[in-house]
Amino acid sequence: MNEPDRLSVHRTPLIYVIFIGGAADKESFLWGNVKLPFDQRRPHYMTYHLARRFHFRLRKYLQTAYAISPSMINQYYRCDYLSYSEVFYRDARRYEPDNLSMRIEAPAFQRLLQNIGSQTQVFIVGHSLGAWNGAHLSHLLAAHGISCRYLITLDPVGYGNHDFPLAGHLIRQAKIYPLVPVPVCANWINIRGFHIRLRHHCYSRTWRNWVSWAGGQWLVKDAQSQSQLLANEATSLPHHWVEEMFNYPTQLGYSANTALQQEIATIVRQSGLVPA
Repeated sequence: MNEPDRLSVHRTPLIYVIFIGGAADKESFLWGNVKLPFDQRRPHYMTYHLARRFHFRLRKYLQTAYAISPSMINQYYRCDYLSYSEVFYRDARRYEPDNLSMRIEAPAFQRLLQNIGSQTQVFIVGHSLGAWNGAHLSHLLAAHGISCRYLITLDPVGYGNHDFPLAGHLIRQAKIYPLVPVPVCANWINIRGFHIRLRHHCYSRTWRNWVSWAGGQWLVKDAQSQSQLLANEATSLPHHWVEEMFNYPTQLGYSANTALQQEIATIVRQSGLVPA
């Protein structure tokens, strides 16, 4: 693994997992070109480390459980790490959620499509603003005839502050979609982190929770007909505890991490890749 944004190299894999980081994850700024007053010297790469751990654990699992060679895994599996801004396309900024016939010409989106073949199964894992834009990405892919097999949103942020219009201007300047996402996916797991509620005197001593408060957590209530919300967990985990959210035991009896691995294992078994 030589590049922080590319964990394997194959143009049209059977399995394509996209991890999308939030503010200051892959980039050293929060809202567009507005600098953070703290931790602005370098990105923290939280989602990258999550993707990296998942990537190598999955490879080891496939080699051990199914005796699939590393070269075969490289051929049929790809895992990428992107920033929320890399899945924001300005020609789709004001798209209508009911519109599944739009066409996006943005070069970044066209490059993403090059990684997806007719048989590719797409998985999206996003954190914070990356979860918000990742949910939108599932919709944009559907508009181009590409289905998302699994969407995992970890404490999605982008709704706008619930208590005050504190971040209204910053939200408008951010590289995020202004409308509430309408995910289009076969399976969806949402894990919400600690939720600050000023009116109920529910505060936090963790400053990262105030960051998610300022941006506005997406308080998912239910899913529309375009997606199946398998689990919607409200936790007290801090906003930056990405690994813990990914491994949080859901109402399904297992974590989002386990669900993702099991789904990929199902694809592997059904595809005939397992040696006889």
